[in-house]
Amino acid sequence: MRKARTYIFVPLIVTLLLSALACSEGEDEPATDENGRTSNSSNVVDHERQTIDGYCEALAPVWCDYYIRCEWMNASSVDECIEKVSDVCPRRYLPLYRGLSDAGLLDFNTSALDECQAHFVGAECGTIVSEIEGPCAKLWKGLSSAGAPCSIGVESLVCEEGTRCVVNTTLCGTCDSVVEVGGTCASDFDCEYSDYCSDGQCIHRLIPGDSCDVNEKCVLGSRCEDNRCSLVTKQKVGESCRSDFDCVYASSCVDGLCNANLAIGSECGARDSCLGGYCELGICVALKSAGAACGEHFECLTGACDSGVCRDVPGQCF
Repeated sequence: MRKARTYIFVPLIVTLLLSALACSEGEDEPATDENGRTSNSSNVVDHERQTIDGYCEALAPVWCDYYIRCEWMNASSVDECIEKVSDVCPRRYLPLYRGLSDAGLLDFNTSALDECQAHFVGAECGTIVSEIEGPCAKLWKGLSSAGAPCSIGVESLVCEEGTRCVVNTTLCGTCDSVVEVGGTCASDFDCEYSDYCSDGQCIHRLIPGDSCDVNEKCVLGSRCEDNRCSLVTKQKVGESCRSDFDCVYASSCVDGLCNANLAIGSECGARDSCLGGYCELGICVALKSAGAACGEHFECLTGACDSGVCRDVPGQCF
């Protein structure tokens, strides 16, 4: 059986996605500019009413404002962007975060929402690498201490501050203690994700816009080009690509070209990618929840089909 293609929003980890900001009946429509973008002030959600279930709702507007301004999303407006991600986040990502939270491995820090929202509002294009960098990294607080198990993707976030998840060839690993900037190191794995080991000492990686040379490392997701750290330019639908990472969100690389992902319920072929799902019998269907019957790993929300059943989170590494 040929593996169906499944679209996942954020290539780093984790990515992370979002839901539409609901407007109560009778409220005024938000003002939009000529590109269909809502104003930044209306895109910020009050964190006081948010829980882990409100994560998507709180950040969708500011993320989509950045995606559309910087041409990172296969959508023509912020509203269309929010519509797409609001369909994916509650099904694809929240169950994973909620499962880790229920297991006592991860906390959602609502007090960090304001700072994370401000990080995206008005940010210059090419300056943001991922949705969980900088102040947004504070949104998720890992509760697992050094030596505790962890894995890739969302399950790497369970490691507490001062540790990082280091996995082996089985994709399982442990939360290892890291060295602070200025401390002694033997390899990059000894340092925080945002740092690297240079001449036996942990130092900060350079951020997009910083000058660089071949001996310096840029933050993960960017690279040194023409002596400056730069993000990889996202290719639009129809443009050439080498991998899904080259393409704007809500599209995938197929036969060297970026193709738009199809919505759940759409007709699809073997080489089509479905938005937060996979192609089954010619129709895009949603990923299956834990406990559902399965035949392949790609059918499951957790990416793990064990003895014909989709495994729950935390997964086999815990």
